[in-house]
Amino acid sequence: MRGTMIHAPDDVRFETLDDPKILRPTDPIIRTAVTCACSSDLWPYRGSEEIGEAHPMGHDYVAVVEEVGSEVSTTDIVTERGDESIARTKELTDGISADTVLECVGTAQSMQQALRSARPGGNVGFVGVPHDVAIGGEELFFSLGLRGGPAPVRRYLPDLIDRVLSGKLDPGKVFDLTLPLDQIAEGYKSMDKRRAIKTLLKP
Repeated sequence: MRGTMIHAPDDVRFETLDDPKILRPTDPIIRTAVTCACSSDLWPYRGSEEIGEAHPMGHDYVAVVEEVGSEVSTTDIVTERGDESIARTKELTDGISADTVLECVGTAQSMQQALRSARPGGNVGFVGVPHDVAIGGEELFFSLGLRGGPAPVRRYLPDLIDRVLSGKLDPGKVFDLTLPLDQIAEGYKSMDKRRAIKTLLKP
């Protein structure tokens, strides 16, 4: 199996790893059709989060389920219904594919811009982890409401997948750089340096 490993800040490598095995009855084994670099992975890449020992990195993908544990009863959300649907999705998105996550990963500057852009009494919402952001209670008390947290992805996936497959939604425009998977290091570097918004990676 081939995969992406992070060893240290600014040190992402494409390596040959052991083939996966079913270890627990709830485990699946998947074959990745297309993947992308996630903006939230830029925090360990930049050294803002502790890395520890080298470990796999990446969690956004379109994949086909190859094998499942004995307690797995459904795989429809994970698979986008197999190779035929993946091919249809690529057709609908001009070959860009469907696994798309629009992320708003906050920084101190972007959070302050959002707070200052909202009208008094308005609301600001954020998705992703806002690093190094400190907001005083007085600022919120006199101005607006603030809500955020992890996106409830599984709640929306079935509806969004259906919209992509039916052609009602074209998510592919967020990808502005496409690379082969073995150039994953360049994909992260391009996003880190803001030469790309989102990197699509093809095995």
